[in-house]
Amino acid sequence: MSLQVNNNIQTQAAGLNDSFASLEKTGSVQFLFALLQLELSQTNKTAAMEKINSIRDSQTDSKTYTDAINALRTMSDYDVEKYGELPTDLETIQQEIKTATAALEDLEQYADGDKPYYDEKNKTWATKQESTDYWYKNEYIKAGEASAFDALRVGGEEDHNLSEIEAGIEAVSTRLEALKAYETLLTSTSVSGTSILSDSKISLSGNPTADDIKNWISNLESSQEELGTDIQQQMVFVQDYIGQYNSYMQGASSAISTANETLKSLARGQ
Repeated sequence: MSLQVNNNIQTQAAGLNDSFASLEKTGSVQFLFALLQLELSQTNKTAAMEKINSIRDSQTDSKTYTDAINALRTMSDYDVEKYGELPTDLETIQQEIKTATAALEDLEQYADGDKPYYDEKNKTWATKQESTDYWYKNEYIKAGEASAFDALRVGGEEDHNLSEIEAGIEAVSTRLEALKAYETLLTSTSVSGTSILSDSKISLSGNPTADDIKNWISNLESSQEELGTDIQQQMVFVQDYIGQYNSYMQGASSAISTANETLKSLARGQ
């Protein structure tokens, strides 16, 4: 919308520049009227652009609400008993995301690259340090005794068969998805810099229950709905300002055309 408005404004203004310059020194009534029309058009242009920028910010905030709602839905499917409790502070979450990502890449490399050899030789693999640190030494998984990681614990730190590796991929992937969802929630801020969780009266603490998540989703959806209503109202204002802008520009153009005709007639001695 803003690009179209800018293009219209530039095209209309360019068409008036030469004619307007020829009248500027005459002090004619038509010139003064055209000047007034242009000033009024500029006022409406400025107001329209302010509304457009506000709409753009609101649309960005609406997407942030959508991402937070989707993150909560991801967390609602997370089995804490099976995959372990999640850390709740952002720094720890981001550190584990980094470690879990390295572990997942390690596991997928074993499963994808060595499967034919495993099928033929019943091969087992020694794991890299990144993977071992994640599933065997991670304090959150260890404290929760998450059953999804039992297959990897059985293999110990030295070697694992293919079924253990595949179980590890599923476990790490599931936990990593929940960690990223939690990170999304903790970093969800509006264009103005406020937390959308706080704006929606949501306070994260520990691992949320299903009821917590249901209520939070409802709060975010209500806030997003209010935002959508405001966007619609702002768009009505934009259309009104653009209409007035076009009207004043047409008035200026008409005044300049009339004045030019008068000057031509005078020049011809008519």
